[in-house]
Amino acid sequence: MMDRREFAALLGVAAFQHQHAALRKAPGDYRPQFFSKAEFDQVIGAAEAMLPGSKEAHVASHIDLVLTHSEARRQARFREELRAFAAEAGTVAERFERLAPAEASPRTAAEAFFATLKGLTLFAFYTSEQGLRGALGFQGNQVRASFPGCTA
Repeated sequence: MMDRREFAALLGVAAFQHQHAALRKAPGDYRPQFFSKAEFDQVIGAAEAMLPGSKEAHVASHIDLVLTHSEARRQARFREELRAFAAEAGTVAERFERLAPAEASPRTAAEAFFATLKGLTLFAFYTSEQGLRGALGFQGNQVRASFPGCTA
């Protein structure tokens, strides 16, 4: 689980994400700073299985950036959880199905990985252009002349 300090750091990274030109490159051009190539590919696959469209939204690149600027303790914990998740039997979808019920109070590293990855994936996707404009239909700040009530 993420504590307040880690969440604040995540928000700080997200606020300055637009300054990182590396994230604007195509996914094939991005070179992970924190992850090894194998770890990065695992995160891409897991995030895409969790939330289709994550690959195009560069979610794994965002997670790599967040972890690059995280405390060493958090980095080590994420790597340990990723290894535990990878050691679980079955496809990514089958692992998620087994691990999801324990999300609220994970007892194993694999269960903790599921919870951590879900939070990072959702945050990265819904703060990306694909998430904001595509999935949520956000059109930017708009002035409304009136605020009609519920019509249903």
